[in-house]
Amino acid sequence: MVRHQKGNILRRGRSWFFRYCDNVVQPDGSIKRKVICKKLPVACADQYRTKASVKSFADEILAPINAGKTNVQSTMRIADFVEQIYFPEYADVELRPSTRKGYGDMWRVHIKQRLEKMTLRRIIIPALERCEFCEQPKSEHQTDDHLFVRDNAFPRWHGWHAFRRGIATNLHQLGVADKDIQAILRHSNIGITMNIYVKSVAESQVDAMDLLGEEFEKQQVGNPSQQKLQVN
Repeated sequence: MVRHQKGNILRRGRSWFFRYCDNVVQPDGSIKRKVICKKLPVACADQYRTKASVKSFADEILAPINAGKTNVQSTMRIADFVEQIYFPEYADVELRPSTRKGYGDMWRVHIKQRLEKMTLRRIIIPALERCEFCEQPKSEHQTDDHLFVRDNAFPRWHGWHAFRRGIATNLHQLGVADKDIQAILRHSNIGITMNIYVKSVAESQVDAMDLLGEEFEKQQVGNPSQQKLQVN
């Protein structure tokens, strides 16, 4: 059962912070509920001088947590993921020893100290949640001259399960053998791959979308200034 929480908004100097609880993966793989304090993307100025004025930013953080839609695995630290999963389960198995050594040296010397305290969630979500106008990630967006408007050219992040399911489905549509998809996802049972991860799309649905794409292209050729299909 998901614990519904309200969190606590506080101000330090000219900055707003939001304190709340979340389940976090520990280095040993266990899950622990921890108190997290996150800086909100607006300063205490102009229209953001009261707790009520910044509550919408806090609600946005809590919404997926209270709805039970967050994936606890995304709270894993980058360093734990690389050293406990990527290297032992993939690099050590699939890569040549010389390539594995090069990756290990690169990680240890150039990358680890910069990313080791960051979580997977902090890497992926900012990369996809960018402003349509200035291309800044939402976590770093400034509101001096315009409000944040998400660039919908980027896909929305729905968690690791959806990500892996999308990979399986697209590989299947490209004609990749079922056993190869199973191996890529590292499933012990091909039934899991095909019944849970591969989402079939009816051929009639694909044909319908192809027809829509052809009609769109015809309208653009006939009238280059026309950017969108007209829907009555």
